[in-house]
Amino acid sequence: MKHKTFEEWLTYVRDEVDEKTRVEFENHLYECDQCMEVYLEAIERQETSFPTVTDSDAFTDGIMAMIEVEKPVSNIEKPRPYAKTKFYQKSVFHYLVAAAMTLLLMTTGVFQELMTIVTDFENKSPKESITEGIMNETFSFVEESNQTNKEAKE
Repeated sequence: MKHKTFEEWLTYVRDEVDEKTRVEFENHLYECDQCMEVYLEAIERQETSFPTVTDSDAFTDGIMAMIEVEKPVSNIEKPRPYAKTKFYQKSVFHYLVAAAMTLLLMTTGVFQELMTIVTDFENKSPKESITEGIMNETFSFVEESNQTNKEAKE
């Protein structure tokens, strides 16, 4: 791929190239990041020679009029109405299925059984944790060693 020079990009920015060359430059910009940077530098250099817009409303109206001349509004495709969705893709259907499943589980006693399992688990006597067991053994060892020291001193 042959990179374009800064001067070539300046001529492109000044619109001093023919249509075939313009298309070639534009296609090259799509493919080459390095030339894109050089092109942006050329635009910055030429920025002072660009015309200034004094009346932005008139400028906008003129551009909009040119767009309408190019492509009349009647030729623009109208947005298509929403495609009809299937009944099982609607959220109302999902809510109805969820409500039906809830009623089914309630009437069969599944939720009640779950509650008895939870209460049975909570009512079981908790075993002593490993940390508490180690702490209790340590305290008993320290107490025994203190008693042994007191007896030895007496």
